[in-house]
Amino acid sequence: MWENPLIVFGNLSIPFLLSNFLTLLGFFVAAFFALMYTKKFYEGRGAPNSWRFVVAGLLSISISELGQFLLSYITDPSQMVGAMILITFDVGISLMVYGSYLLYRGIK
Repeated sequence: MWENPLIVFGNLSIPFLLSNFLTLLGFFVAAFFALMYTKKFYEGRGAPNSWRFVVAGLLSISISELGQFLLSYITDPSQMVGAMILITFDVGISLMVYGSYLLYRGIK
């Protein structure tokens, strides 16, 4: 079911694995820091919906990146797996855009 990530793409296998892993790690770290910022900054108060949408979008994109990372090494990926990854990414982007719009509307 799984390809060997160190040889599946020939000479590009290790750089591809490393770049995908760093992207995955970057999104999860960004989502973690956004969550910690929200908890600390809005301590004892409810965070505004705009910021909640941005954080939820980051988390959704992080999950999508995990799927994209694993999809490269599955021997027989179904179309459904690819569609779910794209839908998760699209939902994350939509949440971030809506949250950013709410932030903009809040200063207007």
